[in-house]
Amino acid sequence: MTMGQINAQALARYQPAVYPHRLTLFRAIEKPAAGRADPALGWGPLAAGGVEVVEVPGTHDTILDEPAVQVLAERLWERLQREE
Repeated sequence: MTMGQINAQALARYQPAVYPHRLTLFRAIEKPAAGRADPALGWGPLAAGGVEVVEVPGTHDTILDEPAVQVLAERLWERLQREE
């Protein structure tokens, strides 16, 4: 079985549950996915405490590359500091 087949099988079997708290979504602002008018990318119904959307530079494929990853790290650190 290929990795693609394994991933497809896992996706088909996965049943998401509602997360009981607030969720933070780090969203790339460049080249948004087609048909994704929802800023929370569909996570809203799964987050009982709501969704905080944090936009960061880059695309889905480059969000972990320099320089976008620096901004992502800063935004993540800010949120972690708030929770202490």
